[in-house]
Amino acid sequence: MIHNLSVLTTVAQCDDFMAENQTNLAELNFDKATLTHRLATGADTAEQLRNDLIAAESDLALFNTLLQNTPEGQRRDDLLDDINNTENDIIRLTSRLQNNGVVSQFMRSVDLDFILAKQAANQELEVQINDRKSAITLATTN
Repeated sequence: MIHNLSVLTTVAQCDDFMAENQTNLAELNFDKATLTHRLATGADTAEQLRNDLIAAESDLALFNTLLQNTPEGQRRDDLLDDINNTENDIIRLTSRLQNNGVVSQFMRSVDLDFILAKQAANQELEVQINDRKSAITLATTN
């Protein structure tokens, strides 16, 4: 991409831009590392969450079966607590699975592609700014 660099008329302006661009590149590198890690671990996390969800649903079915044959008393109250806790676990696991599912992983990969494109554009812009800085330096020394 070609930018109108003629607005930069001094070496100091070029240096100021380069400093700002370095900050932008550092932020992009951090975002890239974060997304790369989340992409790498997200699939494993999603699989583990699915397994945990299956186990919680099995526990819930077992607790409900036991509840049908349990008379009033402390054991029944304990089962009701277990059912409530397991239902809450299922809600939590379902929510976490949505955040680590296929669509989330796809969106992360799209975001990573945008970051890579921004990094490439910023690096190209740095080359252009360095060229402009050299031209300004050459013009002021002649």
